Amino acid sequence: MIAVLNTRPREQAPELSRMLREAGYHSVEVPLVELALLDEGMAELSKLSIDDYDGILFSSPNLLSLLQEKHSGLIDSLISKPWYLISGKIRKDAEQAGAKVAFVPHETSLEGFLREFPRLKNLRLLHPCSRATRLDPKLFAAGGITIRNVAVYAPNCPEDAASRLQAVWSEIRTVLFASGSAVRNLFAAAPELARSLNFAEGPASISIGPSATEALRSHGVAHFIQAPTADNAGLIAALRKKS
Repeated sequence: MIAVLNTRPREQAPELSRMLREAGYHSVEVPLVELALLDEGMAELSKLSIDDYDGILFSSPNLLSLLQEKHSGLIDSLISKPWYLISGKIRKDAEQAGAKVAFVPHETSLEGFLREFPRLKNLRLLHPCSRATRLDPKLFAAGGITIRNVAVYAPNCPEDAASRLQAVWSEIRTVLFASGSAVRNLFAAAPELARSLNFAEGPASISIGPSATEALRSHGVAHFIQAPTADNAGLIAALRKKS
């Protein structure tokens, strides 16, 4: 059975592992991303008035659960405005939190959001985001959207990632990257292992979408497959294509 490295965060890894097993693969979980809230970003977010924005843009599937755990009171102010999601993965959780979801693209990606979003004038969206992935306001301006990025979390690498990678790397045949942060954290935590992605005898790489693809290229990884859709099903489809 082919061993596949599942690098999704701890909260998301089990679902992907289940799908990998059902598809006939051996899933090895080593989370490479762990969200940590930033005090300065949370302070800025808390000071904002609901009159400062017209809606909330959520791009991270993991941020909502972290905010609910650490700053549940803040959710009450955020749900007073419509939510716009880049991924439908958190729609159920968002609605259970009391948010009114105004838009979710059919294609789970920033490109899908920009392409499918209806043209509106003077829509101000607040984007609670990662310190590593602020969205470019110019991309939204053409659609009449003003984006305000507030970096409220950092996609840190778990402390045990390096030792866990060392323990399993020799059996891994393919690495699944669900974010650009996972790529960057791999190269930071275990650079020698990560460099083997460039060699024919090393593990193959599969990217979930543009951010992971860009990160792989920036680290010199030339041979990889990008999933046809930015979700677990897309990762499995790319894995089957590679196999």
